[in-house]
Amino acid sequence: MREENEFIFGEEETLDIVQRYEDMLKHNQSFFFDVIEFENIIDYYLTIDKTGHALEAANIAHRIHPYSTEIRMRKAEMLTIEGKFDEALGILQVLSKIEPDNSDIHFLLGQIFLGKDDFKRAEDYFRQSIRTAAEDSDINLLTRIASLFQDRDEYRIAIKYFQKALSKEEQNLHILFELGYCFEQIDDLEKSIQYYNAYLDIYPFATNVWYNLGIVFSRLGRYDEALEAYDYSVAIMPANSSALHNYASTLIALERYTEAIESLYELTELESSNPKIFCSIGECYEKLNNFPKALEAYQMSLSINPTFAEAYYGIGLVMLEDKQFEKALDLIRQAIKLDENNYDFWLGLGKTLYELHKVDEALDAYREATLLNPEEPDGYLGVIEILLYLQKFDEVEMLYNEISNQFTDIPLLKVIRAAAQYLAGNPFESLVSLREAKQMDPESVLDFFELVPNFLDSSFTDKIKSI
Repeated sequence: MREENEFIFGEEETLDIVQRYEDMLKHNQSFFFDVIEFENIIDYYLTIDKTGHALEAANIAHRIHPYSTEIRMRKAEMLTIEGKFDEALGILQVLSKIEPDNSDIHFLLGQIFLGKDDFKRAEDYFRQSIRTAAEDSDINLLTRIASLFQDRDEYRIAIKYFQKALSKEEQNLHILFELGYCFEQIDDLEKSIQYYNAYLDIYPFATNVWYNLGIVFSRLGRYDEALEAYDYSVAIMPANSSALHNYASTLIALERYTEAIESLYELTELESSNPKIFCSIGECYEKLNNFPKALEAYQMSLSINPTFAEAYYGIGLVMLEDKQFEKALDLIRQAIKLDENNYDFWLGLGKTLYELHKVDEALDAYREATLLNPEEPDGYLGVIEILLYLQKFDEVEMLYNEISNQFTDIPLLKVIRAAAQYLAGNPFESLVSLREAKQMDPESVLDFFELVPNFLDSSFTDKIKSI
């Protein structure tokens, strides 16, 4: 079977044949094309992604050449592409008896059973296809089989066939890239790095490979190496905005906010109408406590898109920092109105309402956050702190028991529980909780003193110091 864009005739002659074929169809004329011409017509429609036209041409060809193995195979191929597996299977089972060593027939049978999710039978036929293939087609066949499994997200099986193909041509760039990608998808990141580097050893000017390598390094937390990879990607293609985005994000992860701002402003030259970039700049300025600059960036974001929710939220946080709580509340509510399922917005709403002493509303906001993202701890921490403030100590204990197994590495959770236990008149249990928190973070007990500053007696303070 021919690869895409590979015609039997030249491109000009192919277009001429297709034009004659379409004219005859349009005028309902009888016509004759030989087998090779019909194959070229079918290939043309496949190339321009008109599988319905290709199947129609295969059906017409089959009526004119009912005994042609090539045409019957092409019809089976079109039926397979259209997902009409049983009809295609009927044709191929007949052909396989006529030509038992035809590699293309076995390949199509494998493709059909892959479409039916019968991977075992699919691989049986693919093995027969490989066994009966001409030696010079081995690499292409193995790569095509691997790609079929890759398209089904069956990356481990795809890897097996890509590696067989690579053993026949160790410097094949396409195969090296696909192996890097497949190992990335199954989280075998060291192997992914190995194949991407093998590619770059042969051809170091592949911006997409450097970009993918940067993503893998980022996932491993190897941020300095990720920065270097993104840097190479941008050096090769300065307009690679995706690499610049990731470069800036990596700098932010490293808390190198000044450098991140420089990178983000560079990105605005490529994406001047992207409000998200200016919001990211605003967030970096916030981290640097440069709130006037943060406000300027958020306002620039809104000038680009007046309905950009993150910009309203960002300005709200600046107002919150400036203790302009009512303004902050209006802005954060505007952000939620535009994007009501944003977890961070509800956290910010909870914090702002609490500052305004609207405790019940703050509690509702934090609870909404826990519903939107139950995998993150901050919403629960907001809820449990308010329950402590309301002196609902039994509810503090109930919530702690509900979430403590999920969030085992958060000492503040144990400290809040310790505060509730102490205030409920259970100092011994409080000390046990504080000891557990201190083992996780020796500084965590300082939070305890902030939570119960007016209720501590000196003897209990001495006991805390001794744990």
